[in-house]
Amino acid sequence: MKVFNLYGDEWDRTEERPGWRSKDAWVGARIGAELIGGSLYELEPGDRLWPYHVHHANEEWLLVVRGRPTLRTPEGEHDLQEGDLVAFPRGEEGAPRFRTRPMPRSAS
Repeated sequence: MKVFNLYGDEWDRTEERPGWRSKDAWVGARIGAELIGGSLYELEPGDRLWPYHVHHANEEWLLVVRGRPTLRTPEGEHDLQEGDLVAFPRGEEGAPRFRTRPMPRSAS
């Protein structure tokens, strides 16, 4: 049996491009999944993950483990919170894009 801890610090890829900074762990592969993929992403505050996109062959899920990301769908933007789980159907109606909120600036 293979186990992956969501709260660990093991990453398979890091993106350093401004506005798109993130870390990615290929969870499905790490636990030996063959038919269900899964990835864990950590985004820098104010950055986004993936351009607005569509999957025609598979559904996609989003589980918010930590933080308060904003989700863009064909219905508009939605603020999510820790523990929220969202499913995106195949095709145009399931097109998601995620971003995190910028960190508040401290008053000087």
